[in-house]
Amino acid sequence: MSVRQLFDLTGQVALVTGGSRGLGLQMAEALGEMGAKLAISARKADELAEAKAHLEGMGYEVLTVVNDLQKTEDIPGLVDQVIERFGTIDILVNNAGATWGAKAEDYPDAAWHKVMDLNVSAPFFLSREVGKRCMIPRGKGSIIVTASVAGLKGTPPGMNTIAYNTSKAAAIHFARTLASEWGHYGIRVNAICPGFFPSKMASGLIEKLGPAMVERTPLRRIGGEEDLKGAVVFLASNASRHITGESIVVGRRRQPDLTPTGPALQPLARKRRLRAAVARAAPRQPAQPSRKLFPQRTPPWTSPTHPRSSTCSSA
Repeated sequence: MSVRQLFDLTGQVALVTGGSRGLGLQMAEALGEMGAKLAISARKADELAEAKAHLEGMGYEVLTVVNDLQKTEDIPGLVDQVIERFGTIDILVNNAGATWGAKAEDYPDAAWHKVMDLNVSAPFFLSREVGKRCMIPRGKGSIIVTASVAGLKGTPPGMNTIAYNTSKAAAIHFARTLASEWGHYGIRVNAICPGFFPSKMASGLIEKLGPAMVERTPLRRIGGEEDLKGAVVFLASNASRHITGESIVVGRRRQPDLTPTGPALQPLARKRRLRAAVARAAPRQPAQPSRKLFPQRTPPWTSPTHPRSSTCSSA
């Protein structure tokens, strides 16, 4: 099989949740370009209609389904409509998500549950439905979870999104665990961890953090309209047929400076600085001569008094 064939998705069916805009629409464009038939779902009918017109204008076959994944009782109906139109589902992209910004001590209960329901519970219930009805019986399939770099580390200053970060860490481990359980069925499960991309969900943070956000990225830019396409096609296609349970980071943040800061950490920082100053001021001890582990010894028979010594000399 050629490399081009490994990436080819002709005839396969891809369901992308949250596919009407942002990252979901970008990934749907990529999968459609590689030949997949597309089913996209979202809550708002008008946004779905606009996305459908956009994708069909690019020459792709598209089904749209209005669906709120927070209502788990409606998930089987979503799968029903896709199967009725296309017969099966080969690729599932769990992309729909939510966030909420508030300090942890003031975080509303309803906001926590909303983020967890959509970012953690919905991908499980939908994957279970698609797995049982489409992928397990056929012995193949690819499930992709949109996680985030926020699931890999804590938040930078000014970003109060504890539920989002927690949910994305859960999404990463969800992919690992489901990959372990369903690998023997021939089903691969992987996660994509985007950095900052311009989207409706991230627009508030981008406006708030601005240049500081860009400064924290190695490439000194945020994600663009095509930066997720390669990753999703790779994970959906046979090009990654021996990869499962992995998380691909797209747009990593640099590791934060771990120097202690803030009132609570100032005493620790002072102690560290004091220890370093004492170490610099202390007189250096002269280096001790190294002792060999196995010191070389003179063979005993080289001694004039050894019996072998006289024998060798007489010879």
